[in-house]
Amino acid sequence: MNYKQWSGVWGNKIHTALQAAARSTSPVSYVLDKGFRYYRPLICLASAQMLGQNPTQTLPVACAIQCIHCASLIVDDLPSFDNSPIRREEPACHVKFGENIAILTSYELFVLAEKFMLQVPPSTYVRLRQKLVKTMNAMLEGQARDVTSKSAHSPSARAKIRSGKTGSLYCFSAVAGGIMARGNSHCLKALGKYGGNLGVAYQIYDDLRDREALPQDEVRLQEHKTMALEALSRLPKPAPLLEYLLDEIVPSSHPSA
Repeated sequence: MNYKQWSGVWGNKIHTALQAAARSTSPVSYVLDKGFRYYRPLICLASAQMLGQNPTQTLPVACAIQCIHCASLIVDDLPSFDNSPIRREEPACHVKFGENIAILTSYELFVLAEKFMLQVPPSTYVRLRQKLVKTMNAMLEGQARDVTSKSAHSPSARAKIRSGKTGSLYCFSAVAGGIMARGNSHCLKALGKYGGNLGVAYQIYDDLRDREALPQDEVRLQEHKTMALEALSRLPKPAPLLEYLLDEIVPSSHPSA
């Protein structure tokens, strides 16, 4: 099985597990069934597999990560935030169901994420939960900066927003797989560097694609991608799947600002 096939197989397993956990007619099911590429949960599974664990054991954590990501997208799309009526070529949750139901759906996704997390062994759960609390706090801080910053277009402000809103969950995704596979502190640190830099690189790539980037962002994208690759070189084992996902998420040929 090549890397692309691996991503397809495990992406389907993530999708199946998420839909099984959601009521088929609920807004949660609608939000989760959006043709996602499941980059964040796949990074979690690939990190665990790199350290020798069967991805099936890490699947609940991967599903929790996707629930948290989808909850954050609902909030992003709300009129009081980005005011985006469309998500993946379909009506956003608040357009389809109303703003009040959309907010409740984001809450329900956080609850569903916790249900998935409770499927892991208790000792591992405690470590994951501690890291996840810090991650969600970073996401909230990034979102708050995005909404309130008066200098959102300055390089320093933009870097903090990208690191919080996007980089933090990518970082958790990589580290969570390492925690599930009982990786040591050196390994978890390298995985965190990989995920965090990948996440920021992806956000820069997305900004370039949407024509919202700063002039120096093309250079910064390559810098973060290089740092992600360097982090992989510090792992105890080769990580071809993680390298493949890096190139898949942030292609070498990227749009110009």
